[in-house]
Amino acid sequence: MNQDKVGKNMGSRAGQTLNQIADRLNPPTDRGYLQADKEWWQAVKEAHREWEEARVYFENVSDPDLVDHAVHLLAAAEKKYNYILNQMRQEMAEDGD
Repeated sequence: MNQDKVGKNMGSRAGQTLNQIADRLNPPTDRGYLQADKEWWQAVKEAHREWEEARVYFENVSDPDLVDHAVHLLAAAEKKYNYILNQMRQEMAEDGD
């Protein structure tokens, strides 16, 4: 696997999806990311990490008050991840026009 794959260590379907998007947007032979692209990918990776942490937290809480808190954290992290991913896709699509 190429060393600059974004989701190489994520081991999840989301990581695989990020790699597929990266391959479509920047074919492996043309990996010269601009600084803005790197910043987008960093934001996506960070949001995905937050989402994974929220999922682990949710899976490990047992106190009823904390379960409610974990549900809200998980929902917010997922929405943030999807928002950033969609914004990145939209900006990259506009740049490609």
